[in-house]
Order: sequence, then C-alpha cells, then structure tokens
Amino acid sequence: MEIILLLYSGVLLVLSLIFLSMKKKLAEVFAVLFFVLSAVFLSYIAIKHNPLFNMWMQEDIWAEWATFFTFSAAAILSIILFFHLLYEKKQNNIGWITLIIPLGLATFCIFVAGEELSWGQRLFGFKPPNIFLEQNFQQELNVHNFFTKKDFHGIDLDTRFLVSYICISYGILGSILSFIWPFKKSKAWMNFTFPSIWISPLFAFIAWVELEYPLKRAGEASEFLLGIVFLIDAIRRYNLERPIQTISLVKKYAVWLIIPIILGIAAPKIVYAINSIGNNEKSEQARKELNQIKNDLLKRGTILNKLKRKSYVHKRIYTSIVDGYLRYSNNSEFLEYMSTPAEKNSINPRKDRIGYFLDPWNNAYWIVYVNKTKKIFIYSFGPNRRRDLDFSRRDPELVEDDIAIVFELPRY
Repeated sequence: MEIILLLYSGVLLVLSLIFLSMKKKLAEVFAVLFFVLSAVFLSYIAIKHNPLFNMWMQEDIWAEWATFFTFSAAAILSIILFFHLLYEKKQNNIGWITLIIPLGLATFCIFVAGEELSWGQRLFGFKPPNIFLEQNFQQELNVHNFFTKKDFHGIDLDTRFLVSYICISYGILGSILSFIWPFKKSKAWMNFTFPSIWISPLFAFIAWVELEYPLKRAGEASEFLLGIVFLIDAIRRYNLERPIQTISLVKKYAVWLIIPIILGIAAPKIVYAINSIGNNEKSEQARKELNQIKNDLLKRGTILNKLKRKSYVHKRIYTSIVDGYLRYSNNSEFLEYMSTPAEKNSINPRKDRIGYFLDPWNNAYWIVYVNKTKKIFIYSFGPNRRRDLDFSRRDPELVEDDIAIVFELPRY
C-alpha cells in the first residue's frame, strides 16, 4: 500500500503540474508548488537537523499553531461559502445537499483545529474532565487520543491511521470518482463535493507518510501538510462559486496559505509572553510538589523493575503508573497518603489534579529515566505550559521556564 501511494503521489504530481502549466492554471501550479516546497523543506530539516525538527514538532511550537491556523482558515472560507450559497439558494433554488458540503467541511476543520490545541487546555490551563485524564493517554482534552492503540473490528484507530483513511477515501478515491464521473448533469456537483484530481497526489503523499512513518514526529509534520491541503481545496471550492482572474487567484492562494504560517510562527511567542506573567506562586508550588514526588520515588518499591530495565523512558507520571513502571501506594507524600486512579483497584482515589499528577497549570508531571547515567528527571512544563527541555540530548541541561529536579536512581 505504501509503495502504491508513493508512486501515485509522485507520478500524478508530475502529470498534474504539466497539465496545469499547459492550461495556464498558474494559481493551481502555485498551490501545488507551495505544498511541495513545504514538504521538501520539512524533510530537509528532519534529515539534516533532526533535533531542530523534533523541537518544531512539539506541542505548542509553531508547527502545531500553523496547523491550527490552516484548518481554521479552511473553516472560515467554507463558512463564507456556505452563507454565500445560502443567499444564492433564495435566488437560484440551490439544493440543501449543496449547502451541507461547505458546512460539513467547516465543521470538520473546526473540529481538527480544536483538537490540535486540545480545545485550549494548555493555553488557558484548565483541568479537563476526569474521563479525559483517565482514558486519554496524553491526559488532554481531545478526542483523537482516545483511539490510540485501539481498533474497531481489526481497523486500527490510531490517529495516523485515521488521517490516512481520510486521505485515501476523501482525498484520493473521492477525487478519482469526481474525475471519471460520467453523468454531465451531476458532474459539477461532484467537482464541488470532492477535491480536484490535481490535489489527490498531495493527499497520497500525506497518507504515505502516516502509514510508512519514516521519521519520529512525522505525524505532526503530515498534519501540518494536511492543513495546507484542506486550505488549498477550500480556496479551490470557493473559487468555483465566485471565480476571479488568474493573477488575483494566485494572490488569493498566496495570502491564504502564507498568513496561517506567519500566525503560527508568531503565536507561541505571544502566548509565552502572556503565560509568563505573574506565576511565581505556582512555580514555587510546582517545585514543592516535584520534591514530594522525588521523595516518593526514592522510597523502596515505587520504581519497578520494568522501568529499571529500559534504556530510556520518557512518560507522564500518571501514565507510568498505569503502564506498570511505577507503583504508588497509600504512603505517598505527594498524594497526601491517598491513592490515585492510575492504580488498578484503588479504593477511594483522589480525583483532583494531584490524583492525576497535574501541575498547578493543569499539565502533566513527567518522568525521564536514562539508564546509561542512572539519572531520573521529573519535571513540569512550567508557566509557559510547553516543554523547553531538549531531551533529544538524553542528558539535557535545565532551562529557566521548565521546572525540573534531577537525581540518581536509588540503589536499595
């Protein structure tokens, strides 16, 4: 499947560029080249400067924000188109099913944009409902992570497979169906419903990345590229109903594609500046709680052999307990001698942020174990609510914003 997708993407991409150039469709050529250059640039950074790539693909860094803004822009265009068609319906008797298409795509793009930022959980620092803290392995307010390591009748529901299913069904098969549709009366409706055939190789490339997963954090990069493709498709669909001249259309593609990326680059710095104001009390509270967690980990029986045998572990502390790396009994200083929902069969566990091992900003406390040095890092994202420590070095230096404690594995 992966080879077929890669071949389809490469061959049809070249054919599409040739065809679009012959037809002097400069706007479409610009859109395809914008995607290609974005993919090539990210691939180059991933291969030649992998630590930088990994940092870019982390939560709340520019790539995630750019993904949010590209899907948001696609949603805005779809909503504008919906209201345009709604007005036209009164004049030209447009069917309701035509109205559903931009509304459905807008709803999908809004959902993806919200999921990308966990619906503002880290941004505003609120505690998610308990079901998300217990069932979502990332302890975040989003739906897609509920499906990690789950399947439905043998169909893998992990995020990367869900993305590939969307790309293959909607982006590839839908565009092929629209291209070969034989009925003239409904041909225009099919072109409006599904992406054009020249967009399908872009979907195919993303599906290949998600299925092949050639590099760590390739999924985050492909989600960013998927946002670009949905935005390209939204611009194309909008232009079907309100066509403009070629040069103006090129400018429209340029503005709508470049501005979300600029906003994505700017957003983390703005959010960092806002979130860094007036957090001294919470920072002290986090340091106090991390010391309590350290005292718990130094007790015999808290760190299990499953963790000690690993060469490297980097997990949320709550997830580490669920996965059997740590055991927290009722003698925990951090839990104030109560139990946690992370332990199976726990009696009357505390279900506040402490019970779920959340810091004062309602983000998870993390643990890192490096077997080579026998060092343990426990840390909080700190006031800016994002990871600043560079764990690609396996022995990172402590930085100002992240709040961390480092100690050696206890020798009993």
